[in-house]
Amino acid sequence: FVDIFWGQMSPVPISTKVILLTAESMPVTVNNGYIMPSWYDIKVLGNVKGEFKKTYDEVGIRKSGKRILEKIEEEVKTYNGNYEKVIIGGFSQGAAMALHIGLELNKALGGMIGLSGYLFEITKINEKLKDVPIFIGHGLEDELVQWHDSKQTYQRLKGFQNVEYYTETGLAHSVSMKELTELRAWCMKNLEK
Repeated sequence: FVDIFWGQMSPVPISTKVILLTAESMPVTVNNGYIMPSWYDIKVLGNVKGEFKKTYDEVGIRKSGKRILEKIEEEVKTYNGNYEKVIIGGFSQGAAMALHIGLELNKALGGMIGLSGYLFEITKINEKLKDVPIFIGHGLEDELVQWHDSKQTYQRLKGFQNVEYYTETGLAHSVSMKELTELRAWCMKNLEK
């Protein structure tokens, strides 16, 4: 994703500080135990409704979440404690982690971005964050993370005031120039604050 933030189509102004955290490498069950960058282990593809622990590694989610929270706190210190200067986002597992962390915080971030991701069943949404801007984007042809997972995320956030939900026909588990254009417009609107 580095190349997305270095070109003319970068979704953020050039003056914006962008930090791209990478997941640590670990064995991933659905990939036959292959060691790869992953925020948490995925035990089966597709969300087994009501059986979270059979699908995802909750311990791994908490461990990765701690690392992300530490980075957020580090950045917030550089902005004199202003959480609204930080926007968190990610793609796929990164989107799930960004939404999970951002929605459970007791302070409002400047925004959240989730591309081709989902919200965990275990996420305890802080209802006091209803004004935080959120961008959710998903391809309708995504075979890895089904778009209905992002639609369920959107449904869970119906009471939130500033959620933009973008879907794109023909887009698989990736991003497109059209999606980046929508994200750029969202970023420009929400980074002006």
